[in-house]
Amino acid sequence: MLVHSPRAGRALAAHAPFDSVTAVVISEAAAAPLAAVPGLQIRIAAHPDEAAMFEALGKPTPRV
Repeated sequence: MLVHSPRAGRALAAHAPFDSVTAVVISEAAAAPLAAVPGLQIRIAAHPDEAAMFEALGKPTPRV
């Protein structure tokens, strides 16, 4: 999941808990509401833009 703001982080946190979900957030502020959410891995983008968010998301695992 891509989280672009603290407001979106709060909205996502309201749907906890999760089962092995990764959230890529645009900033520390967007990550703050998600810090205590069970089952959620948080990746913070290096820069506050969508390109950095996609970079933080990483490349998908190849299908076998």
